Amino acid sequence: MKVILALLAVCILRTVVLSQAPNLQWQKCYGGGNSDDAWSVLSTSDGGYIFFGNTWSSNGQVTNYHGGSDFWVVKADNIGNLIWEKCFGGSDDEYATSAMEVENGNIILAGLTHSNDLDVNGNHGLSDGWVVKLNASGNLINQRCFGGSSYDGFNFGSKVIGGGYIFVGGTTSINGDVTGIHSPANLGDIWVVRVDTSLNIQIQKCIGGSSYESASYIQETTDHGYFIAGYPNSTDGDIITLSHGAKDYWICKLDSMANISWQMEFGGSSDDEIRCSKQTRDGGYVLAGSSLSNDGDVSGNHSSLGIFDYWIVKIDSTGSMQWQKCFGGSAIDDAFSVDTTLDGGIIVAGESTSDDGDITNSVSVNGANWWVIKTDLNGNLLWDKSLGGSNDEEAQSLCSTSDGGSIILGYTSSNDIDVTGNHGSGDYWAVKLSPDPVNINLLNENNLSLTTYFDHDSKFLHYKIDSKSNYLGKLQVLDMLGNMILEYPISVKIGNNVSQLRIENYMEGVYFLRLVSENGIISRRLIID
Repeated sequence: MKVILALLAVCILRTVVLSQAPNLQWQKCYGGGNSDDAWSVLSTSDGGYIFFGNTWSSNGQVTNYHGGSDFWVVKADNIGNLIWEKCFGGSDDEYATSAMEVENGNIILAGLTHSNDLDVNGNHGLSDGWVVKLNASGNLINQRCFGGSSYDGFNFGSKVIGGGYIFVGGTTSINGDVTGIHSPANLGDIWVVRVDTSLNIQIQKCIGGSSYESASYIQETTDHGYFIAGYPNSTDGDIITLSHGAKDYWICKLDSMANISWQMEFGGSSDDEIRCSKQTRDGGYVLAGSSLSNDGDVSGNHSSLGIFDYWIVKIDSTGSMQWQKCFGGSAIDDAFSVDTTLDGGIIVAGESTSDDGDITNSVSVNGANWWVIKTDLNGNLLWDKSLGGSNDEEAQSLCSTSDGGSIILGYTSSNDIDVTGNHGSGDYWAVKLSPDPVNINLLNENNLSLTTYFDHDSKFLHYKIDSKSNYLGKLQVLDMLGNMILEYPISVKIGNNVSQLRIENYMEGVYFLRLVSENGIISRRLIID
């Protein structure tokens, strides 16, 4: 089954622009006595969280350690209590990159492996892209190595509408699963691999030129093509854009068979490194990373010394730039993760060593802190928040939560100020931020209730609203990523309001039903299975 996403801009919420940042609701450290590096967080359909990364520990909370660097996945409840943890890997090194929840609550882990024993089977060469499929309890369902006889790995993966998964990474191989490479040996191409739910390859494509290419993000688009973000070093082969400097933001639109439809490049005369991207509700994309430039496409860098600022770029669905903004201070500010929020805004997390400029509450000047910023869809800064202790922290991944807050995951070497419970030299650190005071104005639930159920046979979503007041509003159905798949105007009267919406095309999973009016919003979790 396919879900057709109608990416609609929502402008009916009455909001007040505030400078107050959300509060830290809870924080947890996870790890052992050695280094534990977190890379990916996701909010799961049962209301909990998955934290995913690498571990070198064999004690503390880490069990069944295999050796070298292992994949380490932690399942936590909605307040961060550890439910289960699992190590996956072989006797050599595995490096984690991304995780996703898929059908039936299963979990896909992606990265690369140098092993060919224990949990790892079928490695083709020096390193392979490695995909692990778990059930909701963390038990191994399937694993597969992808690659050839040289170096291969995955940097990011995402779900494909209708079933299956798509991954992007790099390859230097000329055999095995790899065909069509432009620059083998020590350089390598961007490598795109689409698989079915059993991890069988459906599509593989090499993208590149005579030099080295890298990609950090891939997502299916509403036309069933794919969007890639990264940076190239070539000016030949598949790469037709001209670089502004040493590194630029590079985006590429592929069709459904992974053929290039168009590509664009943004940057200045110095390094501009894209780390992440996210599709927005208007069908465009927000690109996030860091820039050393203050010319070309880049303006507003806060440092005159060629030091990184967060650089946020908003583009439309055809790749044309709509706006760009630099955020930071006079020291290093490096963005690693971006997401959209329930009100259509943008939230970005990374690290900062600045205590001036846009940074209003730096925790410590002795190391790098997490730095989280929220902007509206036009890039206007709404709030910023620093988190951490007296040593180094680095935020690697964030996602918005259904209550209007966010969950952030990264690394900490501290055990003071905001951080408690560190187990060793460096831990996973998870932080839950409260609902955003800018966008959350909840309807008074004493005056209103919202209940629903979904009829599979008729494909109707039935709902009942019990209200003690009259107002006009809209009923919205959103997927787990915050993309709107349906929006319907309603007139709420005093008493019982019973009606239904037909959802023609959908995919089994978790959705959110939101009732929105000028008085605020109320949200309910909806499971279609």
